[in-house]
Amino acid sequence: MDINTFLKIFTRLKHQQILVKLSQYLINWIARKIKVPPAAVQMFKSANEISGVDKDTLPTELIPLNAIQLSRGLLNFTVMQSRLNWILPFWARKQYDPSSTSFVPRSHMGLSMNITHRNWTAVGSMECSTEPIVDPRGLVTPFKDGWSIDVWVITDDDIFFPSYSDEVTQELIESLPVVRTQFNCKDFILTLKTFAQGSKLIHKAAVENNTAGAKKFRIVFAVRPFNPEGISLINFIDYLPGERVFLINKKSKIAFNAAPSLVYCSSFKDGDSAEIFTSRRNGRTGTSVNCKDGMASSVAVFDNELKAGESFTVECMCNLSGYYSAQLNTVNEDEVIRYWENLLSKGTAISTPDDKINSAVKSALTTLLLLVDENEITPGPFTYHQFWFRDASFMIWALDRFGYTEFTQNIINSFEHYLSNSGYFRSQKGEWDSNGQVLWTVFQHSKYSYSRHSLESIFDLLFKAVKWIDATRLKSPEFKDTEFYGLLPAGMSAEHLGLADYYFWDNAWSIAGIQAFIEICNLLSQKEEKEFAEKLLGDYMNDFQSAVNNVQAKFGIRSIPASPARGIDCGMIGSISVCYPLQIFNFDEPGIAATLKTIEEKYFYDGMFFQHYIHSGMNAYLTLQTAHAFLYTGDGRKFFEILSGTLSHLSPTLNFPEAINPLTGGGCMGDGHHGWAAAELLLALNDAFAFERREPAAGINSVLLLYGIPDSWFMSGKNFSIEKAKISSGVIGISVKPSQEGILISIKYEAKTKDSADKWYIKLPGWIKPDGRSEAIISVTGNNRNENVLELKPGTIELNLLQNVTQAY
Repeated sequence: MDINTFLKIFTRLKHQQILVKLSQYLINWIARKIKVPPAAVQMFKSANEISGVDKDTLPTELIPLNAIQLSRGLLNFTVMQSRLNWILPFWARKQYDPSSTSFVPRSHMGLSMNITHRNWTAVGSMECSTEPIVDPRGLVTPFKDGWSIDVWVITDDDIFFPSYSDEVTQELIESLPVVRTQFNCKDFILTLKTFAQGSKLIHKAAVENNTAGAKKFRIVFAVRPFNPEGISLINFIDYLPGERVFLINKKSKIAFNAAPSLVYCSSFKDGDSAEIFTSRRNGRTGTSVNCKDGMASSVAVFDNELKAGESFTVECMCNLSGYYSAQLNTVNEDEVIRYWENLLSKGTAISTPDDKINSAVKSALTTLLLLVDENEITPGPFTYHQFWFRDASFMIWALDRFGYTEFTQNIINSFEHYLSNSGYFRSQKGEWDSNGQVLWTVFQHSKYSYSRHSLESIFDLLFKAVKWIDATRLKSPEFKDTEFYGLLPAGMSAEHLGLADYYFWDNAWSIAGIQAFIEICNLLSQKEEKEFAEKLLGDYMNDFQSAVNNVQAKFGIRSIPASPARGIDCGMIGSISVCYPLQIFNFDEPGIAATLKTIEEKYFYDGMFFQHYIHSGMNAYLTLQTAHAFLYTGDGRKFFEILSGTLSHLSPTLNFPEAINPLTGGGCMGDGHHGWAAAELLLALNDAFAFERREPAAGINSVLLLYGIPDSWFMSGKNFSIEKAKISSGVIGISVKPSQEGILISIKYEAKTKDSADKWYIKLPGWIKPDGRSEAIISVTGNNRNENVLELKPGTIELNLLQNVTQAY
């Protein structure tokens, strides 16, 4: 080190020390002024230092999201426990009920948040970037962070509030974004249907007379200052009788298809608008309210007398894209179903003997399509309705694999807007996995779109991203003797891995991104850039492997922990990325098997991976990643066992929250309808039929067929298939038809590129054998799991197979 370099480092450190001392002085001075005990200041400092979060790693883009969460939690705490006589949303009713297993004491916490039933279902269309949500009792929230629409029913002697009922069925019609919520009560059946067409949200309420004679019913549409996360402020409500609409906060309208017989609006001071039916205010009317506290509510009442078995329907519409346009044009759910069926017909189709799986695939695919908002994709319709490269990489990959590259291309095109001058692709500050995810995702997209066009137009930006990885690695002499030499700086990374650290996850993605860039250089004949990337990859892999070896030796383990400074903990879930999806280690690497075994033995609960860090719940997408890693290592039976365990936790509307509360079975963290989870489900089912595996050491690329199909499907006597599935060289379809005589497997293949995999393999249960007549079979080998592996000639094939089911036992 020369004297100039030394002086620069010394000066920088000196300035940093001065700033640290100044900030400490200011904190102590402010604390003394407002009489914060020194012990509290010291605990705050200690927590901050232990977390590792600083100005370089704090993801400032998440401050708005967290600010909303925390401020709403404070508002919930302030209001709800003092207004338990109000009609609260389902989650709050359960969480505040001391007789419920969902009860959460509030104590000194100062915050009240939904951590027991974070479940909802998105509806919408690809023409609109707003996805309304429906909670488990039919409460509809049209806008992110907004107010909601509830429906109540009044009979002669009673009033029915859905959020206070546990007798409910909720489902998707045809497994598509049309939510039906039904309550079968003593005197009536209430059916709610919620769906969207374009920018129109339609919410229908039908009441059927369930008695033996005529009876009067009243349907109540209620505007509520609540949503599934808590209070949402409403200051103004105006009813406009000429238009039959409620105008909310002077910008959004709810239009009705009929004129109500009664309208009543109430402020926080006057109490819940529901009290008009239950208190001395019965009979009042009021068509507008100005509530300074933001707790305005209103009801619109629709009367009808029904004979036995008769029903009547009231519906409302909300415009999701405009402020004042709210003319109600009736939309039938059949039109919406046809819209989605047409869209799904364009992509990969999977049919299995398991109806639940078939429905889950349809639902997951519509979830991903719903969450495409023109030039970005978000991991949720509500809490997480913003862009992350991390979630997007899996969601785009799934859509590309299922044949929707026309929609993902716009998202890929938008990546350049996140690129800083330094070459950092930033969706959130301090998350060092993003550059690798951009490089990997762009290459995967080019593979499954069978096009180089998008690569040529952004090649220079991708090379800039590679150079940023090189420049950001900690490889200067001052880091030479550290356990993280050559790796990326400490950061928050995927927040589910723990405190700020030098995560193997970040570095695995960066290495995979460099590998992808080398492949892009091959496609575009970019020699100099390829040489740079290959030199970087060699050095980086050596440093990465050394860090893994050193931490394994330090703690006496064979598993790959979360970082080079930690032993075994649940954050190691991130390290399976070296296997799935990135394939940067050989699949017989002992560390992979040890890591998967440790995760399953130590961190699984009720069939799913339980993440203690932040999520504090069972996580669907992390569980499915574990299952997928087992599949990549060749253990299809363990893969399907974990997949089945995960599917058993699907919500009634066929989706997952980000994390599942182990006591309530409801969501406890993040968005209640999670896009990354949907992507992992699709990728798992796709790969059960066909996936590509790269052997890094041998440089061999193989297509593996039926590796994740359970033995029970072959024994079911029912057909199963995948159509229009994409592999990097073309489109493949596989149909399996079991019968008493044998099994017919038909493989159809349409080449899209001149490239092809080195080898094709198909895996079958051990009791199924070729009949010896197929020239497409190159060889047959068995394994220690009583399975036969057939090497095939790539192409369109028909296999006639013999089976002896008695050998299965």
